[in-house]
Amino acid sequence: MATNINYAFASFVSTVDGPLLQVENDVTLTNTRIHGIHATGVGTFTLSDIVGGVTTTKIKFVNTTAADVSQIYIEDFGVRFNGIVNVEVPTTASTVAVQYG
Repeated sequence: MATNINYAFASFVSTVDGPLLQVENDVTLTNTRIHGIHATGVGTFTLSDIVGGVTTTKIKFVNTTAADVSQIYIEDFGVRFNGIVNVEVPTTASTVAVQYG
């Protein structure tokens, strides 16, 4: 059975950046559109794509207190990411989950 709602997640234990991994199979998320973001942690979050070694920032936002939990929905077609979808988070305790497709 095919689904049109997919999720990817990143939780960082020893590093504060890396690729987002698809929930169902831990494959690096590539060539997609981001439609929603859920993030926890304090500081700046950056979602970028990496194509041919060139990193381009596509989405950037800040959580200012420990009580902040970002819940972002992007209407219409979402934001297009080409190549690897990479996330940079402010601390190793931060988490990011995205809805994509």
